[in-house]
Amino acid sequence: MHEGHSHIHEGEGGVKRSAALLTYMSEHNRKHAEELRELAHTLEHQGQYEAASLIIEAVNYFSDGNDKLEAALEQITEED
Repeated sequence: MHEGHSHIHEGEGGVKRSAALLTYMSEHNRKHAEELRELAHTLEHQGQYEAASLIIEAVNYFSDGNDKLEAALEQITEED
């Protein structure tokens, strides 16, 4: 498959670990996204509109990626 593919496939334990990691990362990412939204809001109030806009754009991409992580979580937990 991939050259240098050296990790061990752990079956059910690996799926549970993957699900736990995806759950943690999703929650963690959402908290950071909220912090970034607050930062953008603060920057807007300071007149830093371009910077605030860029942060909001980044948060939107971040949120899209997080949605994909959650979809992956659904996929692996459906197969249990």
